[in-house]
Amino acid sequence: LILGFSGTSILSLLLMYPIRDRSGNAWIRAAGKWLYIVLIPLILVLFLAVTERIGDYGITESRYAGIALGSWLVAQVLYFLFSKSKSIKFTIGSLCLLAFVVSFGPWGMLGVSQRSQVGRLSGLLTKNEVLVNGMVHKEHGKVSQEDAQEISSIVSYLNQIHGYEAIQPWFADRLKEDTRSGYAVNLAPPKVLDRMGVEHFVQRRGAGGPTFSLLETKEAVDISGYDRMLRQQVVNGECRFDGEGMTYGVSKDLGSMDIRIGSPQTGFQTVEVNIAAFADQL
Repeated sequence: LILGFSGTSILSLLLMYPIRDRSGNAWIRAAGKWLYIVLIPLILVLFLAVTERIGDYGITESRYAGIALGSWLVAQVLYFLFSKSKSIKFTIGSLCLLAFVVSFGPWGMLGVSQRSQVGRLSGLLTKNEVLVNGMVHKEHGKVSQEDAQEISSIVSYLNQIHGYEAIQPWFADRLKEDTRSGYAVNLAPPKVLDRMGVEHFVQRRGAGGPTFSLLETKEAVDISGYDRMLRQQVVNGECRFDGEGMTYGVSKDLGSMDIRIGSPQTGFQTVEVNIAAFADQL
């Protein structure tokens, strides 16, 4: 909210800059001065909010951006309150410089965020004796649920943003797997947690309604009365289980699922599953 308000206000002043000296537009200069005064307490709140989150969960790209843009706002306030020239070239030039600086090098957004999260992960694993002498050991004591959730969150973050290159030296086995297409992809976070001997937790935010979650666990799943169990998470369009001669499609409201078994040569058998009724039952 603070960055949005500040950015919109400064952009408005930039757009009005060419007409600031016209007759009857003296209020533009006054508004500009008071804007930068008003920004002072907001910038303080911004830094307090972001540093609080960094203290709890380390640096990520969004928090890094919050600190970087907050520092840029400080420079704007100091320049437009105390400089005699007050040229808009400073605003545009400093913003371009900031974008360039944070995009590259070890001090950049990606590099700092990755080191912060890897450092947090190393600390959590060392604390729970999972990481010993720079190597991950699967045999260790019980890891608390709170720490397991933090470890799961960091591994998921690394998988989505940076990959596992920074933590690969901790593992004897490769943290990638080959696909049928012949290229390697990162292991799913549950598999990485399994190699650590740590339970994987998924943190989901519901949209206000009932939420059901089927999580990967180390425990066996009882499918007595059935031949086998297949896992799938895709719900867009028609989806296929490789090598099973089986496709399925889900209705737009996610209320039902149609499963088709067979082939064009032998014909198809269709089974409808009422997801809505099953959810109500749960």
